[in-house]
Amino acid sequence: MSSGMKFNGLLRFWPPPVQIFQIRNIYIGNSEGGPKPKVFDKEKLKKYKDELIGKDTGKNYNYVDKVAIITGGASGIGYEFAKTLADKKLLGVVIADINVEAGETAVRTLGNNVMFVKTNVQNNSELKSCFRRVMKKYHKLDLLINNAGIYNERSVDKVLNTNVRALMYGTFYGFMYMGKHRRRHGGIIINVSSVAGIRQYAGFPLYTGASHFVVGFSRSMGTPFFYDLTGVKVFTICPGFTDTHHLKDINVLRGFDDLKSYTISTISSKMHQSPSVFGPALITVIENGRNGCTWVVENGKPAYEVSPKESTVI
Repeated sequence: MSSGMKFNGLLRFWPPPVQIFQIRNIYIGNSEGGPKPKVFDKEKLKKYKDELIGKDTGKNYNYVDKVAIITGGASGIGYEFAKTLADKKLLGVVIADINVEAGETAVRTLGNNVMFVKTNVQNNSELKSCFRRVMKKYHKLDLLINNAGIYNERSVDKVLNTNVRALMYGTFYGFMYMGKHRRRHGGIIINVSSVAGIRQYAGFPLYTGASHFVVGFSRSMGTPFFYDLTGVKVFTICPGFTDTHHLKDINVLRGFDDLKSYTISTISSKMHQSPSVFGPALITVIENGRNGCTWVVENGKPAYEVSPKESTVI
């Protein structure tokens, strides 16, 4: 299949559900002819934003009454996110994962405020169903961590469906169920990329390209327009080389001699870290993150923010 055919296949899922950004009842000029599109009463927007969001941000973030969804939360980095939030006594920590055994074990281990929902994020109906189940149980959502991802240089479709499409739609659902334009209270979306999203790696160009998408997409959704409209912040976390299942099965693009040995050598030369570093990193990002920011967690050190060379917002 040609690259053009693959690209056209991806376009089957486009355009995104842009109706989730339709703001209700705060248009200027509600007349018999209907609301005027894209003309907003800024004073009403500001008042609405202040009423719904308040001061529950930054270091004042109140974890106790929050509900969170973590995709890919049954193991590895996602499990550390779930464990950390469960320890913070959230009202609900929802693990959305395809691994039933690991998910059920996580619930037994982490406590009564943890819920498991079997979810194959590559299946959009299952992903949407997960959000609906959470809303039915808790009637709210405050924090979404799109963490599910795979490394497979030999399956374009699997990487695009998991690392790109599922994360993209997860983000849209996050806005839908948290945005003040939908009569919600705002919230936080954290999209998990990789250091491959801010660098270049010859050994895994497919994974790198998908990771770059996550960074660019998250930065774009983390611009003032979307925050002013919805009260939802978007952050990105880029893990460095971490001891998870991703590093246990190295595969590379076919047809390139010595690429696998080169990739193994590259990975071996990097300092690996334990997933446990992501618990403190998550708290750092939640309490210190600016809308649209990107954070790196690598070499077992505390999370640090990186800024793009070009930061023009269009």
